[in-house]
Amino acid sequence: MEIHSLPTLLDASQWTYRGEGNANVVFSADLADPTHAAARALLGTRHAILRVSKTGHAGGSPGAAAVDTVAFVRRVVHPLFPAKHMPRVAAVAVTREFLAALHDGAAGVRPDARAAAAHVDVSQPVAVLAPDYARMEGSGPTVCLEIKPKWLFTTHGGECSKPNRDGRSPSPDACRFCMHQRLKGATKVSAFCPLDLLSDHTLADAVDALLATPQNNLRVWVDGRAVDVTADLAPHDAVAQQLHAVAGAGSLRPVVRTVLGELGPLFHALAHHQRLLDGGEIEKVHALYAAHADRWSGAVGVETWERAVQRYLAAEAKDGWQELVEFVLSMTLKDCSVLVTLAPAGAVADEGGEEESQISTVRIPGHDAAVSFRAVLLDLDPKQFKKVPDWFKLDQDIKAHYAEFVAARSTPSP
Repeated sequence: MEIHSLPTLLDASQWTYRGEGNANVVFSADLADPTHAAARALLGTRHAILRVSKTGHAGGSPGAAAVDTVAFVRRVVHPLFPAKHMPRVAAVAVTREFLAALHDGAAGVRPDARAAAAHVDVSQPVAVLAPDYARMEGSGPTVCLEIKPKWLFTTHGGECSKPNRDGRSPSPDACRFCMHQRLKGATKVSAFCPLDLLSDHTLADAVDALLATPQNNLRVWVDGRAVDVTADLAPHDAVAQQLHAVAGAGSLRPVVRTVLGELGPLFHALAHHQRLLDGGEIEKVHALYAAHADRWSGAVGVETWERAVQRYLAAEAKDGWQELVEFVLSMTLKDCSVLVTLAPAGAVADEGGEEESQISTVRIPGHDAAVSFRAVLLDLDPKQFKKVPDWFKLDQDIKAHYAEFVAARSTPSP
């Protein structure tokens, strides 16, 4: 895997703290200066994201985490989906001094809990560079939607009973997401069912549920400003006006409904691979985890993942190790995000370069404006095999709690 040397990137003053997860801190930059021509050519845009490792999370040899992530996205996940929905990622060389400067620059803006738990790991010589998919090349305002579809199938192979909808009687035939809502004990249980994303007949139900109780399954930014999707937008509200400038609509519902409808083939592809890779037998996977401890306890290289995907796509006979690797890969696909960016059609420059264009155009029903949009899969890092016991326990807890919930609702009141 090539590690790119781009010295012009190593000026911490041009990078702005964007956010962070458990294992990485993310910074963004506008690489419009002519000195960044090589980086722009690599990314296909001047809008860049740099993801750097946190202390205690990189593991392996120095730089391995970033290199492995890039290789995993390119060689393992990419063969499963159309190129237009895959992110461009690259491994880039960084220095201790640069990372220390990034850490110092973010000190005043990182959440206190995150800052206390871990720092930027200045010992890592490699970081992940990618386009800032929340932006689009060109002029004009943008709307950005992040959707976490989660599990798009049922382990029993049938329909979900939608137990969290008003007026529905709970039954055992529920999907994993709907059952998990009951275990989480949220103040307001979400009526969203991921399976509703797979049909035009139920898509409106999915949109209504996401807008009513977004949790972490829907996030929206209008021109970089986070939007409370549960709030009604007044016609003269700045967000409503920007939304109208982008999509010709002054509310989120028609925009979200139209975009999710356009993503039907992507959701179906996700559902297909999630279901087949999962295998439907967590108890068996847990046993395979113990049986193959000698193989996963060491470093699992990208070659192992790549060979497993090749065997999966070729529908070859599976041994126990193949089933275990496929299941762990399925967990990446069950936790990924779809980032959708929209802008007025006339204000967008095609960033596709020599690759298949990622830009599509759609019209919002009932509105005149044409909208350009791009949908990219993100959060595609490889999961760790050592998480299998945790996943097994969570699965058992979800099923047990949901069975108690169904029994309690089914028992007549005295």
